[in-house]
Amino acid sequence: MYYVYIHYRATDLTPFYVGKGSKDRAYNFKQRSSYWKRVYNKHGVIVKIQNEFDNETDAFNFERYLIKTFKENNIPLTNLTDGGEGTSGLVKTIETKQRHSQAMLGNTNGNNNKPPVMIGKHNPSFKGFVVATSLDKTKQLLLDGKLSAIENGFDYRKVNACVNGKRLTHKGFTFERMKEN
Repeated sequence: MYYVYIHYRATDLTPFYVGKGSKDRAYNFKQRSSYWKRVYNKHGVIVKIQNEFDNETDAFNFERYLIKTFKENNIPLTNLTDGGEGTSGLVKTIETKQRHSQAMLGNTNGNNNKPPVMIGKHNPSFKGFVVATSLDKTKQLLLDGKLSAIENGFDYRKVNACVNGKRLTHKGFTFERMKEN
């Protein structure tokens, strides 16, 4: 299973990186370019898995498509290539692993031990999901953060105001925090 993911600046939700991955690659913030790390250190990151694929070729093609589309729309990315490259399935020899291990001893990757921005229920300050219910009670949505609210067409600040009792409704919905057990 492969997927294409987008890294968004946590400060303004602007995309800044498109990648292809499998397993936990989208959430691995250590093996990144210095350009990516500068954006991350300044803005934080929100991760979104954009699409999943059964084969790597389709994933690479979609990655190239997204990079091209963002660049054509003047959205600056930290991607150093046009996509479609990668080392999936690369098998390193024991000697290569030992050399790499020795080279990495004491390396903090220049991130000054800054913890990654965690989203949704992975965030230690996560207070639970938000349930959005239409005023006519015919539709209910489960929101798990700022990006989820935006993707569903809501202004996350107004959702927050509803949850905190400073506002009654937003776009025909009421909002209530649902605590995790």
